[in-house]
Amino acid sequence: MECIEHTNRIGRCAQVDRAMTIPQEFEWIPGTVSGGLPPMALSVGREPEGTPIYVGRADYNGCTFPVKIVPEKQSAHMTVDRVNIFVRDFEILCGSGFRWIRSAKGHIPSNAVSCQKSSEETALYVGRAHHGEGLIPGRIDTAVGCLFISTEEGEMSYISYDVLVHDHQSIVGSQRIDDRGQWVQAACYGPVPAGAVRAGHDSDGTEIYVGRVNHEGNTIPAKIIPEKKMAHTQHNGQEIGKSHYEALCSAQVSWVPFLGRIPKEAVSCGRLKNGEQVFIGRGSFMGSLTPGKVLQSSKILHIPFGWNEVEIDEFEILIYNRNKGNDQLNEELSVKKCK
Repeated sequence: MECIEHTNRIGRCAQVDRAMTIPQEFEWIPGTVSGGLPPMALSVGREPEGTPIYVGRADYNGCTFPVKIVPEKQSAHMTVDRVNIFVRDFEILCGSGFRWIRSAKGHIPSNAVSCQKSSEETALYVGRAHHGEGLIPGRIDTAVGCLFISTEEGEMSYISYDVLVHDHQSIVGSQRIDDRGQWVQAACYGPVPAGAVRAGHDSDGTEIYVGRVNHEGNTIPAKIIPEKKMAHTQHNGQEIGKSHYEALCSAQVSWVPFLGRIPKEAVSCGRLKNGEQVFIGRGSFMGSLTPGKVLQSSKILHIPFGWNEVEIDEFEILIYNRNKGNDQLNEELSVKKCK
């Protein structure tokens, strides 16, 4: 993959007609690849081996692009026109009060974090997506309707992504996205994030929460048991442990009996690498109430238990509480690459 060294060159960029307000509740602090992290720098993801990733911004041809910063590797890159560009100098995002909202196809919440420096620039937004075992940040281009990320394989694009937002509200159409909650990054050796959705209990009574992980390109549910420092999923007949996960937090949801079809309001955690959408269910097994995956194709609950993948015919499925505007927001999301 071609790599160009870059030190904040400034050129021309297409202007936008509409005026935009640049949020001021957080800071972009100057930094370099050889310098340390400023206070309250925002960790937004991780490399496949678990190394933390931060987000910054830098200028290129008059536009301001998000930068993927990996301090432990003294690495900072952005992608422009499918070219991976090394950045020596950048501004790193610092502050608090951020969260992630699931979206797709160029849809951006009103309080999404833009890296633009003025209303004269084309707005590019900070997003992220699972890629292999990593969780990689990049730029969301609303004109194209994709998230673009920098990887070892080159620039990759995703139609489905997480958007970084800041403040209290986030509205798309007529429904507040807040009601759908957010997926919060966490590690199994730490506490469960605040507001995590409870899924059930293990055979010994310890609480289980709703999580999701990425395994071999599949985004699938996981059972999170903080007391046991566990984040386990299932795949190809086996129960699999993970060190990192995302917990579903602050979502207005309910568990309802599965009646043979996937409800319109069913909560999806993502897709399999073949594109099939994955939903979240829970079922009783050996004294436990355990969450797992439900597929449209099989309509069976698959849970991790006893180091095996167990199938359950009678189970509950997780749904968003009914609200006007759900039809628009529950459209199927695709993780196919943009053409």
